[in-house]
Amino acid sequence: MLEQGIEHRIGKLGFPLDPVPLTEQQKYFAREHLPPAYAAFLIQCGFGHYFNRGWQFCDSQYMKSLAAIIFKGDPDFSHRDCHIVGFSAFGHLKLWSERHWIVDIDLLKYELTCSRLAPNIHNIPIPAPKSTTREVTPNSISRNLLPYDRDDCEFWDRDGREMFDRCVEAYGNLEGGECFGFVPSLGATGYNSKYRYVKYVKKLKALEHFCIIAQMKDFHLVRHNMGNVEQIRIIG
Repeated sequence: MLEQGIEHRIGKLGFPLDPVPLTEQQKYFAREHLPPAYAAFLIQCGFGHYFNRGWQFCDSQYMKSLAAIIFKGDPDFSHRDCHIVGFSAFGHLKLWSERHWIVDIDLLKYELTCSRLAPNIHNIPIPAPKSTTREVTPNSISRNLLPYDRDDCEFWDRDGREMFDRCVEAYGNLEGGECFGFVPSLGATGYNSKYRYVKYVKKLKALEHFCIIAQMKDFHLVRHNMGNVEQIRIIG
C-alpha cells in the first residue's frame, strides 16, 4: 500500500505509463537515499511518465552528472545527496535533497527553489487550517515529487501560448529520455528572446541537452516574495 498523499495523487493522475521496472541496484539506492514513501512508489510503479512524456521519472544515478554541473561546490547542495527524480519536457527538474528535502530547478530560468532554505513570503495571511494537520515529514511531502497537474509539463512561448502539444504536433512524440530543447538555447539568447517559439525547438536527448545548457549560466536560489521573484544567492 502506498502512502496516503501519493495514493491521492495517483487517484487524480492515474498510474505512470510505460513503466520501466527498477533493477535490484536501483531499488537499493531508492531505499537508501529517497523517502520511504517515494521509494515504495518507484518500486511499485517503475520509471514511467505522465502527459505523453510531458513529465518523466528517471534514475537519479543516471542524472548525477547534471546535478554535479548545477551544484558545483555548493555548501547546501551536492550531487552526492541531492537526487534528480523527474523532469519536464522543457527542463523543469524535481529533486530530493537528503538535507533539505524537495528542490525544484528551472533550467531555462536558471532558478532553484527550496522551501526549507528560502520559504516564500506571501502578501496575504495564510488561513489557519480548519482541521488538525498532519506533521510534515519526508514521507508526507514526497507526494510533491510527482507532478500535480498538466501544467507541470507545460511551457509557454513569448506570446503566452502553451507549447507542449504544438511541439508534439510539429516534431512527434517524445521517446523515453528525450526533451524539447530550444536551438539556439535560451541560455545563450536570453529567456525572453525572439527564439522562445515552437519553430526553434528540436527533440533532443534530455541528459545531454540539459548538461549543455546548465553550463551556460550560474543558477540562483530564489523565492517568491510578495509576488516577485527574489534572488537569494548564486548556487555553487
